[in-house]
Amino acid sequence: MTIALTQSSWINAWSLRRACEALGVDLRVDGPARDLPLPRREDAAAPDWLFFTDEASLMAALQADPPVAFLPRHFPPDLLDDKWAFAAFLAHDPDGPQGLTQWPLDAATGVSYPLLLKSRHSWVGQRKLPRGWVCRDASELAARRAALAAAGLKEDWFFLQEWLGDQPLRLMSVSGFFDARDENRNLAIVTERVADYGDAGPSSSAMLVTVADEHGLIGSSVRVLRRLGYRGPYELEFLAIGQRCLGLELNPRFWMQHGLFAAAGNGLVKRYLGRETPADLLAPPPERLLWVDGFWLLRRLLRFDLRVLGLWRRWVGRAGYRPVICPSIGYVCGAILWRVVHRRPA
Repeated sequence: MTIALTQSSWINAWSLRRACEALGVDLRVDGPARDLPLPRREDAAAPDWLFFTDEASLMAALQADPPVAFLPRHFPPDLLDDKWAFAAFLAHDPDGPQGLTQWPLDAATGVSYPLLLKSRHSWVGQRKLPRGWVCRDASELAARRAALAAAGLKEDWFFLQEWLGDQPLRLMSVSGFFDARDENRNLAIVTERVADYGDAGPSSSAMLVTVADEHGLIGSSVRVLRRLGYRGPYELEFLAIGQRCLGLELNPRFWMQHGLFAAAGNGLVKRYLGRETPADLLAPPPERLLWVDGFWLLRRLLRFDLRVLGLWRRWVGRAGYRPVICPSIGYVCGAILWRVVHRRPA
């Protein structure tokens, strides 16, 4: 059996294991820490493949260049998990997608409130950084900067960015597989957030749907990925405000919602492993799917959250979208019990 490893064990790793199992690949977690009860690596034998769900592990592999198969095999280190640098990269192509206006943290002029105090990185070493905070005025920004120092967070890990969250906007993503050497292998969908985790600042998507590419975001993403000579799985996030679309960040790895592809032909992991068939290449991308974080969904249902029930009725009941719950509710219940037994935070 083909053996594969991943370095994290959250929802994206659960989805990867399900997708790999369907192809006869035994994917395990490499390391003692486990967020979910996924099987761990049991010996030091070299795996056949590496799968990445976080930038820190991908960076380590790119630097070590181990004799194991993984993608992307090459990626500019200065762009990996650096949102400030990625916006500057976009700006160098005036005909491609552009990023939001941003300033260094110590900018004294030209800053407009409200703004976002945003982290440049998702991780620094083993430390997970907060995504950011909305600051309505200079005094709130000063208080947040003081809080950074008190928490031992360096100011050069953060920057300022225009905040458009008070305007009607849509958070959209293009995701899939891109191969700059053979674009016949490319696979892409456009998704849109319909619910987040309720954080005051930027938040991940707890529920999203596949949508039509009405803004030409796939073409914009292809332009970016061609510039990088990219090969591998990816997610490129955009903000749409009317007809204006702004690039946010590129995740050159398996992102949390990639289970959409496993639920509709498994084309993403097949391409990653080089196992796609001619029929896979001709198959249309997944459509009319609703992705939901199973942990989030169970918590909301237990609270009788009417908004979530309304979203479910809209997309599943009326529009006929097929729900893709990751992890499944049955697995979530088992994982919660496992967390209680092993005294892990819920």
